[in-house]
Formats: sequence, structure tokens, C-alpha cells
Amino acid sequence: MPVRRLRLRAIIRAAARAPVVVWSDAMWDMGSQTGGLGFVVWFPPGHKGAASPTRGRFLFGGRTVSAADVAHWGLLPRGQQIGQLELMGVAAVYDSLPSLMADAEVIHFIDNQSALYGMAKGSSPQPDSQALISSLHVHQILERFNVWFSYVASKANIADLPSRGAYAEMAEVLRAFDPAFSLVRAPPCRSSSPTSHRRLDGARRRPRPACSRAPS
Repeated sequence: MPVRRLRLRAIIRAAARAPVVVWSDAMWDMGSQTGGLGFVVWFPPGHKGAASPTRGRFLFGGRTVSAADVAHWGLLPRGQQIGQLELMGVAAVYDSLPSLMADAEVIHFIDNQSALYGMAKGSSPQPDSQALISSLHVHQILERFNVWFSYVASKANIADLPSRGAYAEMAEVLRAFDPAFSLVRAPPCRSSSPTSHRRLDGARRRPRPACSRAPS
């Protein structure tokens, strides 16, 4: 069968599936030199990450970030690290959930325009930012997912809550959409950490937030 026809078939099949929706965020306080990363992912009904063929599921991840973490990850010395941490928050989603993201159509919301443009363009003049952007493209090659990046205002970004450790508030918001959502966790990610806010031992240069999901 011609390649063009095979590609068209793949596009039509993808369009028939509801997309996975991702929100990611980061925060960095210049005064205390501390911050956080967070993400929330919605898997629609029928997706392999969903609760069942008829019920979707939210997963989330989050962790605190210290100045020592920033140095360990190899970020360039600078007072404000929010741009790089926002990129790291994006990459952490796909680093944490590779099998669930495989072959998925993804809409990914970011509230930082610099990170948004960098991810959409695929390049950055900053070498540490470029390394983080490139890591996403490696995942795209390996897991064969398509991602569309879009801007969301900070106050409308649910991932702002886990990035600041506000898990109870996040759960309250998510239960408005999925009453069965729970902070009781059964992580499907690579990490074996039992808590989403504990520091994890991941790759040398990239954090790996724990993931959580409501039980079936």
C-alpha cells in the first residue's frame, strides 16, 4: 500500500480517538532558591491509561525542587530558573509515563510562553533548555505520540497546584469532574515511590515525579 495512503489511514484513526490532555507547571522562588514541578494528565475513556472503557482517569505527579537539585541536573547558573523548570515539567510527563503515552494523541497545556514556544519550535539558544527540549523529541520517536502544545493562563492551570504541593486542593478540583478521584495512589510510572511529593531518584539530569491515579 502506498506510504501516503498508510499515513492517511493513521491520521484518520488518530482523529477518531479522544486525545490525552496534559497540564504541566513549575514554580521557582528566587529569594529562597526553591521551587516545584507538577503535572496532571487526563486519560479519556477507552484509553489504556483510563479506569475502564467507559470511565476516564486522572494521573498526577509533583515534587519539590531545591538549589542542590538544580545544580545536580546540570542547569546553567542563573538567578531565575523558571523557564528551564517549565521545560523540565513538560519532559517529566513523558519520562514518567512512556508506555501510557505511546501512540497517543496529546494536547499539552503550558502557562509559560517561553517554554511553550521552545517546545513548539523544537529549539532554544540555551544549551540546558535545548537538552530538555531534545529529550521530548527522543520520547516522541520512541513512543510515537503526537503532541499539540497550547497556552493556558496560570490561574486556569490545574498543574499549578501539585507544583506547589497543594494536593488536597487539586483533589477537590478534580473530583468535580471525576467524583471517584482519590489521592490514594497506585503508581503506573517507572518510579516506585509511594508518594507523589517525595524526592525521587531519577535520571542524573532530569527529575521523575511520582505518578498517582484513583483506584478502579
